[in-house]
Amino acid sequence: MYFTQEHIDQLIEGFVEAREHLNACKERFILHEFATREAREHAHHGLCRRLETLDHAVDRVYELLPPDIDDIPPRGDVKEATIHIQASISNIIGCLDNLAWIWINERNLKHRDGSTFRTREVKLSRDCRDLWRDLPQRFRDQIVEFRDWFTHITEWRDALVHRIPLYIPPYCVRDTEQYNQLAKQANEALRNGDLELHVRLKQQYEEMHYFVPCIMHSFEEEAEPAVFHANLVADIKTIAVLANLFLTCLEEA
Repeated sequence: MYFTQEHIDQLIEGFVEAREHLNACKERFILHEFATREAREHAHHGLCRRLETLDHAVDRVYELLPPDIDDIPPRGDVKEATIHIQASISNIIGCLDNLAWIWINERNLKHRDGSTFRTREVKLSRDCRDLWRDLPQRFRDQIVEFRDWFTHITEWRDALVHRIPLYIPPYCVRDTEQYNQLAKQANEALRNGDLELHVRLKQQYEEMHYFVPCIMHSFEEEAEPAVFHANLVADIKTIAVLANLFLTCLEEA
């Protein structure tokens, strides 16, 4: 196994706890009385729908590729888990945008020159200056505190949508030189019609496979791989913290 039993227990307990936070957050937004139809739509059909998607996506990843996985998983399970992680990244960014739209609509906020916000400029960052200035200081402080997380999630989203999609390697090998040599010899044996040798060599290099629960995007960009179980738990916990604080600030505004 890639993780120790202690880490496996922590990951599973962390996911259960994160789901509870996510569901409690969703309930708060469902029960809140919004002043505008637009804000209510972004809350109920935007944010809450995305929270349900996140809950389902992460749950499926944990089912398909559990932290205690010990064997090479079926290729189909790896592909499906990859899709769920890609969906979670897209919807996390969507949650943040939904929060921005809720604030703009509930506050009837416009630019200082009186113009309305264009779709592409609405985001929870200093780049959307007039929205940023109107947000409560303690919510802005929380965003700043989570700056590294915002950088990470934005980079992954941009890579997924615009450059190289996120990818879970189906297996890894430690001694790549020996692995490549065995694979080359196996191919040569097949070309020479020696099926017995081919099968024996193929079995040898396949025994070198082991699974690492990590995900990354570009090799050429030297992107850092990340252990996805921990990342997914951290992501949904972070969204729950931000959304809960956001709603508290909205209630007090």
